[in-house]
Amino acid sequence: MIWVKAHKWWVLAIVIVVLVVAAAAAHELLHHKAKPAAVAPPPAAKVAAPTAATPILAPLTGLPTTAATAAEPVFGVVIENSPDARPQSGLSQAGVVYETLAEGGITRFMAVFQDQQPTTLGPVRSLRPYFIDWIQEYNNAPIAHAGGSDQALAEVPQDGVKSMNGLTYGSYFHRTSDRYAPHNLYTDSASLISLMQKNNWVTAPSFTMWKYKADAPEATPSHPSVTLNFSTVLYQAKYSYDGACDCYNRFIDGTPSIERNTGKQIQVKNVVAIVVQTSFDAKGHALDTTIGSGKAVVFNDGGATVGTWSKASRTGRTEFLDSSGQPIPLNAGNTWIGAIDQYGSMVY
Repeated sequence: MIWVKAHKWWVLAIVIVVLVVAAAAAHELLHHKAKPAAVAPPPAAKVAAPTAATPILAPLTGLPTTAATAAEPVFGVVIENSPDARPQSGLSQAGVVYETLAEGGITRFMAVFQDQQPTTLGPVRSLRPYFIDWIQEYNNAPIAHAGGSDQALAEVPQDGVKSMNGLTYGSYFHRTSDRYAPHNLYTDSASLISLMQKNNWVTAPSFTMWKYKADAPEATPSHPSVTLNFSTVLYQAKYSYDGACDCYNRFIDGTPSIERNTGKQIQVKNVVAIVVQTSFDAKGHALDTTIGSGKAVVFNDGGATVGTWSKASRTGRTEFLDSSGQPIPLNAGNTWIGAIDQYGSMVY
């Protein structure tokens, strides 16, 4: 009887334990908070592939350069081309060179500098009105010269020309002893820039650049030789295509044109021949018509593109246009422009 009672209590205890465990489990089920499902991280933002920065180009040549060099001022120098002036100093380092008649069948250069600045420049000679026309399209850049024709000197104050006249600013020029006057007046880039600083003429270029392209040499050059006849054979300029550099070796009077600063033959990336109408003043100085338009032929890559040149005003940029009126692209590098009058000729 005692065992039966004990057994009942034991069974009752088990039942109570089971009920407690069940109640605890029920409570857990009722109050358990499910863990939130794992959330996938947002996809990484797509970063655009880096693009090459727009290259900085030298304003006169279209060649890649630094920002500091591209901001250097532009200036022109009138350089003689009589036989007594040859070889000249600095022409090969000019970004653009203009060649045209001065007087008596003699040609003269206006060399325009920016990204290269020679230590010797000359011989420096006198100014002409057409050089003013051309230099003013480079934001009226300063121009070095030694005197000038009557008309050119009258236009200097009239048109606000930034004249670096060697006959006025003599300390910025010098005479050499190895040549006789007037073929021995020289200057240098540092002196001219110092003079420009003195007159507050130092400004960064802002003119419209010509259109440039990558070199594309013809497999078989269609026009490997260009001859510009300005007057007599003494001033006959010839350019011979050189496929190794995709450029033209320059000759004058049948002999190589030599750069005196280096002793090397002058090489040119683009040769541009333009036809201008020329008259002469009372003293026989040439007066080219450089504002307007006329025939132009652009030579590069061993080929020739026939078109027109156009210049709307004295400060307007000279353009070289193809038959459809689009700019003819130049190769990056130096450009020599030969302005031939109505009596001259070009052979190519």
